[in-house]
Amino acid sequence: MKHFKIIIASLLVLGLVGCSQNNNKKELNIVTSFFPIHSLVKEMVGHEVEVIVDSDAHDFEPTAKQRVKIAEADLFFYHGAGFEFWFEDSMVNDGISVELSKGIPLLEDHDHDHEGHDHGAIDPHTWLDPANGKIMLTNIYESLIETDPKNKDLYQENFDTLTQEFDLLIQNYQTLTTIDNTTLVVDHHAYGYLEEGYNLKQEAIIEGVADGDVSFKQTERAIEKINTLNIKGIFVDPSYKNDIIDTIQKETNTTIYDLYTLEQGLNDYSYLEMLDMNYQSLSKGLGTK
Repeated sequence: MKHFKIIIASLLVLGLVGCSQNNNKKELNIVTSFFPIHSLVKEMVGHEVEVIVDSDAHDFEPTAKQRVKIAEADLFFYHGAGFEFWFEDSMVNDGISVELSKGIPLLEDHDHDHEGHDHGAIDPHTWLDPANGKIMLTNIYESLIETDPKNKDLYQENFDTLTQEFDLLIQNYQTLTTIDNTTLVVDHHAYGYLEEGYNLKQEAIIEGVADGDVSFKQTERAIEKINTLNIKGIFVDPSYKNDIIDTIQKETNTTIYDLYTLEQGLNDYSYLEMLDMNYQSLSKGLGTK
């Protein structure tokens, strides 16, 4: 009897170890390119994932160590449309690369060489429109369930939740089309998808202001233009606020509204939360006469 009890106990221990091993299956090795993608993928899988771009996305090129991370990834999510000019499919070894701009109607970039940020003929800033963010989310979801079907229920639940949040944001953004003041006065041209999606007209006050590379004459002309047109509000990405913006604000008594290009994150805010912050600024600023 004693030996029987020992055998049963041993089998139970082995069973528990087996269950523990099954419950601790290795998570997918997921790598993402930059903030909006990283935020969405993290919310979809429910845990932290690797992000490659850790600086200004326009000037970024991966280090040897970062290239290794991409090469070893099971899934590498990137935006595409020319934004990650440094990426090639051959950088991923046995994993899968997923281009999230697939299915999004792309716009021409009529001002593609501004501030030294040359994207080519395509405007890549699709993620500024929540409707495009929803398409990106769908591409993430479909790739996850195809690669990791055992966790389909988790992905489905997170996808449904995030889809509802996107739908609410899209409804909010649609209210911008009802505002009489449709001129989106910005520090630099980066908001073509907001312009196209919500019947707005973006007008940059001065090119080069984001980099602080502006002459005194250009600043003077910008100030004169703002005063002549009686502009009361300018939308500026806080990442690019500098002495030129401060000077323009003082000389024109113009209100500066935060409008993020969302290429970089802010503290612990998610991509969806920052889209909402942009909406709040747009609704206030465009409502200013």
